[in-house]
Amino acid sequence: MAPNYYAILGIERDASAEEVKRAYKKKALETHPDKQAPQTPEDVKASAAARFRAVHDAFQILSSPYQRRAYDVRTGAAGSSAEFVRLSDEQVARSRDREEWAERAALARRERMAALEEARKARETATVQRVRAEGGGARVASPAVVERGLGVQLGEEEEEEAPSHETLVTLILEQLCQMNPEWEVRRQEALRVSLDSFVLYGWRLTAFGAV
Repeated sequence: MAPNYYAILGIERDASAEEVKRAYKKKALETHPDKQAPQTPEDVKASAAARFRAVHDAFQILSSPYQRRAYDVRTGAAGSSAEFVRLSDEQVARSRDREEWAERAALARRERMAALEEARKARETATVQRVRAEGGGARVASPAVVERGLGVQLGEEEEEEAPSHETLVTLILEQLCQMNPEWEVRRQEALRVSLDSFVLYGWRLTAFGAV
């Protein structure tokens, strides 16, 4: 049976993170083995040390939101809405930031799709106008028919306007960074490590006369 860490610290199950910290400091001072007098019997010292370890273990579990949640689920304390684990301000802010990044990324994708659609329509309109001008104002059925009629020539124009592989990779990376800010942190860290390795390699070549 799992120990009752809340009872060990003397707090309620819905105690906040700050209340957990204050209770731990208080209990740690009360149960610290150094408070025992030198003439204290060994069995009393051992009991005090066990209580101190229990206080420490309780704090390790209850001070971590994820371990506390797992402990509550395991001990059946997670069923009541009043006994949920309160997330820290930092965790709430991080979750909010991720949601905002995801919303901005979705909005940016919609704007890019709308811009591409507008560009396609403008290209079709320009094609129709050019064909009409070349044909002396003759009636043209539809932009789609005109594009099929132009054949290879239109295909070459579209191929020239297609984004390069590097551009597509850059767009994908930007979308990943927008969806999750941690991607950008990891990318910057990878670039920093690569730069440091390059500088160190150049220094070694210079030191040994290879440059």
